[in-house]
Amino acid sequence: MKSKKLKYLLFAYIAVGVAVLSGCALRPVVPYDTVEKGLLGGVVVTQALDYTSTKDAFGRGCVEGNRFLGEYPSDSTLILAKIIVSGVVYFSANNIKNHIARKVLLTIVNGIGLIAYEHNINIDCGGK
Repeated sequence: MKSKKLKYLLFAYIAVGVAVLSGCALRPVVPYDTVEKGLLGGVVVTQALDYTSTKDAFGRGCVEGNRFLGEYPSDSTLILAKIIVSGVVYFSANNIKNHIARKVLLTIVNGIGLIAYEHNINIDCGGK
């Protein structure tokens, strides 16, 4: 039952990401080029990777490092946090007129997401 709920939550997250990337939300000041669209997709992917690796780390006895979320946040809390991060990045990138600056922002955000993922999969909490 829990895995079915998790699949629906992940599906909802992916749907929000697709809606954002398709331009259903706010139109950018300057249209995105192909590279920027790919980098925006990377934000959604890295947020999903961070979510799944965080859940895996919980299974190994780890606790959440983000104190705003608590030690053991629910699936919906984690997914909501990922949606908020993705939304903030998207709306921030929308207001950047310079393509190079926009690409730098999105590359940095993707790098941070990959660092969080790598940390979560390699952390040893001495648990299960």
